[in-house]
Amino acid sequence: MRGRPYTDPDSLSAEDLQKMINIEKQAIIEKALALPPARVYGHEYFRRSKLKMLDNPRQELRAPDDYRLQSGDDLTILMWGQIDYNQVFTIDEQGNIKPPLVGKIAVRSMTYKAVKETIRQRFSKAYALEDQTKLDVAVSFMRDITAHFTGELIYPGTYRFAPTTSVFNALAAISGPNQLGSVRNIAIRRNGTTVKNLDIYEYLQNPNSSENYFLQDNDYVVVGTIGKTVHIGGEVRRPHNYELRDGEGLNELIKFAGGLGGAAFTRTIGIKRYTNSRAALIDVNLDSLALMHRNFALENGDSITIYRVPIALSNYVAVTGAARLEGQYEVRPNDRISDILYKSTGLRDDADLTRAYIIRNSGNQRRQIIPFSPEEVLKNNNSAQNIRLQHLDTLELVSRREVRQNFAVKVSGAVRKEGEYIFAEGLTLKDALYWAGGMTEEAANNRIEISRLVTHTDPQTGISTSERIIVQRSEVSPYLVIDQTAEQFVVQPFDHIFVRRSPDLDAPLLVNICGEVTYPGKYTLLNRNERISSLIERAGGMTPYAFQLGGKLFRNNDTLGYVQLSLDKTFEKAPTTRKKKKLREFEAEHDKYDYILFDSDSIYIPKMRNVVTLRGALGHFDAHPNDTLAQISVPHHPNQRADFYIEQYGADFGRYAKRMRTYVQQPNGHTERVQRKWWGKRYPKVENGATIIVDTTDRRKKNYNASKNAKRTKSKPLKKKRIGTKPLKISPLALRLYSHCSY
Repeated sequence: MRGRPYTDPDSLSAEDLQKMINIEKQAIIEKALALPPARVYGHEYFRRSKLKMLDNPRQELRAPDDYRLQSGDDLTILMWGQIDYNQVFTIDEQGNIKPPLVGKIAVRSMTYKAVKETIRQRFSKAYALEDQTKLDVAVSFMRDITAHFTGELIYPGTYRFAPTTSVFNALAAISGPNQLGSVRNIAIRRNGTTVKNLDIYEYLQNPNSSENYFLQDNDYVVVGTIGKTVHIGGEVRRPHNYELRDGEGLNELIKFAGGLGGAAFTRTIGIKRYTNSRAALIDVNLDSLALMHRNFALENGDSITIYRVPIALSNYVAVTGAARLEGQYEVRPNDRISDILYKSTGLRDDADLTRAYIIRNSGNQRRQIIPFSPEEVLKNNNSAQNIRLQHLDTLELVSRREVRQNFAVKVSGAVRKEGEYIFAEGLTLKDALYWAGGMTEEAANNRIEISRLVTHTDPQTGISTSERIIVQRSEVSPYLVIDQTAEQFVVQPFDHIFVRRSPDLDAPLLVNICGEVTYPGKYTLLNRNERISSLIERAGGMTPYAFQLGGKLFRNNDTLGYVQLSLDKTFEKAPTTRKKKKLREFEAEHDKYDYILFDSDSIYIPKMRNVVTLRGALGHFDAHPNDTLAQISVPHHPNQRADFYIEQYGADFGRYAKRMRTYVQQPNGHTERVQRKWWGKRYPKVENGATIIVDTTDRRKKNYNASKNAKRTKSKPLKKKRIGTKPLKISPLALRLYSHCSY
């Protein structure tokens, strides 16, 4: 047997199968995005398919019963039971196979189903097959065929397929028709004659139809240009553009679109049509067409809209308020209030039985309110209160809870559930605290205050004023208990109960310290006044490699961000002097940077650095214009100023440097600039780890010259600068003297 062995797909694991499905999904998405969008219904069939028929092994294909055998195909005849027989026969050029003892059997152009029956009959005569002997015939190898695809296709050309390939599968493998390609007029030409015209709509709606046509060797598949195209939208199951054949009209279009939706309004269908260079609207009654069994002819470019049934109802009565089941109910002629109340399952327990209302919209667009007694209606259906209802009436049933005014008592502070609670007669302080979930431990050794809104009337003017005063203070025992007198204190509406919190029961305040300390990590503040020096001592102090000048404090409180530090001054030893003035100055400078810590503060102490960074308008960067970092780091020299580093390491100031705008950013974040003295400029001292920044005179000029030099470098090399060629500045007086002397 020719070819490689067949792999059973059932042997795949669930994970492998899921991977294959995901790969196929991704391939379909990529194909749909790469191809042009579908213009009419049917193009998606080819855009969203991912068939690998051009490189499939022939042995993995199974012949269907309607496959017609041709020369070159292999037939395997297998018998088992009383007789063991297994032979492979190749159909010769004359279309025959020649099994021993059976003789020549003509099988070419016969269907696979007919060939199996013919071989079974011939072998039964030659071998006298009994019931215990079984016979099976299989197509073990099929030759390749060549088919030509022309017309309105995305990828026209000549391709090789297996002979079991249908026209639709072959078109799907080559991505199908383009946007101008027809899906209703696909011709199969064989030996110069059209043997079949395929319709994709027929195949999609009935895949088992005869439209599933198989290719033969040297067939031509010709896709014609798209024909009459119309659009249908609105209340249909599949809104889209459709291609129609001659003679097909509105009925066929609705069938192709999957039929009408459940809310389709069939009395009037709008058709937009272009005639004589003008747009016209045509209304069609689909119900009348169905009664007369008629169709409506459509033209190319028509756009059909199926409207939705209006959802506005008119034959109902609305029930709102204290009904067991609020909603809208059907009202029939002569229906009364009792009939609708029966449908809404009656009234709620809080319903007001003495009075309810019918809200009715009269003919002059005015609102009319009709009161009635629900108690009378429920007792006697023949009562005059049982009014006959009309369409669009509203039954408004009143709730006693909504009529009654609900006062509130507010509880806040050290309780488990702060909020407002509905006031009731006889409500005491103990009840209010019980509703609030009781007091928390934060209320221990503290007191309760009750404020009340009191109204005063001036006896002279008669003007009333309201103010809130404290009417009760009660102590709380360590066991969160108030005395009996306070428990029985009666609360009034709008009272506000405050359960004060103990100041000694604050939540722990956490700070974080990291970097060059002996024990980095999170620490709890011992008190609200603890400072940085105390925290560093608790963390084991700074290591020998700590860079005190570069310490940083980040404060999340109040969104302050980074706070400037100077740990060298914080941990500086006190001067050995008895002068009180110097001691006070030292303590002030010491406490200035020894900040009081807040909750969530973070302190970072970096490792010692021995470099100074230079950036900005330096001669170094003029000489090295391709330096993308635009900064250099150099060794630190003690007690040296910024101009020393610029001259020694920065190749002096650059061409556009502004010397007075030279800044030194010290490691602790403090920034110093050049000072102008009577003898000249005084540059700031540079600490270990500092950054020197030299600003420019005109940034736009620098950027312009940089871009200009870049352009000149691409076109031609720069000319050498000439020395001493600056233009002379001539005053107006000298110019007049020069013109006078020229005479």
